[in-house]
Amino acid sequence: MSVTSEFSPLQEESTLLVVLEVFYLIFLIIFGLIGNIGLCAMVYTHRHLQIVSNYLIVNLSISDLLRIFFTLSVSTSVLIKRRWFYGETFCLLNGCYTLTFMIASLMSVALISANRFIQIVHHRDSATIFSKQRTKIMIFTLWFLACSISVPPNIGWGHYGFLSSRATCFIAVGSSYSYTTVLVLAFIATPFSVMVFCYVKIFLAVRRSRRRVVGRLSVGNLASAIPTESKENLRKEVKVAKTLLTLIGVYIVTWIPICVIHFVRLAKLAIISDSVDLVAAFLVSLSCVTNPWIYGFKNNHFRDQLKRMLCVKVRVMRETGRCQMNQFEMK
Repeated sequence: MSVTSEFSPLQEESTLLVVLEVFYLIFLIIFGLIGNIGLCAMVYTHRHLQIVSNYLIVNLSISDLLRIFFTLSVSTSVLIKRRWFYGETFCLLNGCYTLTFMIASLMSVALISANRFIQIVHHRDSATIFSKQRTKIMIFTLWFLACSISVPPNIGWGHYGFLSSRATCFIAVGSSYSYTTVLVLAFIATPFSVMVFCYVKIFLAVRRSRRRVVGRLSVGNLASAIPTESKENLRKEVKVAKTLLTLIGVYIVTWIPICVIHFVRLAKLAIISDSVDLVAAFLVSLSCVTNPWIYGFKNNHFRDQLKRMLCVKVRVMRETGRCQMNQFEMK
């Protein structure tokens, strides 16, 4: 990977490969905007969706929207021009805010996981721990930490540089082993650990609940009772297991490759090609698209509202079509 202060041009690639790279980022930008703006609009326009847990999801969408507007759009233009043309000052700013938005997104995922854990496993304390006021403080603290961790490279602990293989400015590999280690362990590995811990606990709690239900059933009414309450709990258990696997799988696919690459380079274990580095960066960007669907539209409330909105739109289109046909026939 090239890291220079002279902003060397991107490596030569075939026209087809460049077109594919640009269209991939455009795809992420379009669908990321649709998913995240749509989710935020739903919460804003429907009062019954304006609850604490959804505020956390909206916060995640905002961090992803900022990444789309200010990071992916810049990378797309750099891929097209095949060089960094924004100047050194904006490179430092680009590296700083890109890191801020990424960390805010990861910490939002951890906070959403903690919220769901408290809601299900410690339901009685949920309203107290995640009150509106405390949730606002948590979100503010989250952004404060995300901004704080992006400052050190500008004051000597590490530094930002243009990474031609990623078509963006970010932490220059090799600039500081200690800073990169703290960043990866505290702000990438920790959110992942929190997410896994919370969803495993949720899964175990749902499983214990199902077993208690089965245990309370007597032999006489077992056949009639299992098809109701017990099967419902089994369905919840399977759903939680699928959610857990989905979240862990997406996190591993999108974030682990970039972490492995950083540590491989720091330890000088191997030479990572620019192509591999770009793929890892593209996978991180993919989370801007997957997050609103995983954390938002997989939720029954959002999904039901989306269905209602689509049904209304279809009815309006049908009525409009009928009116136009009637007008045409009258003529």
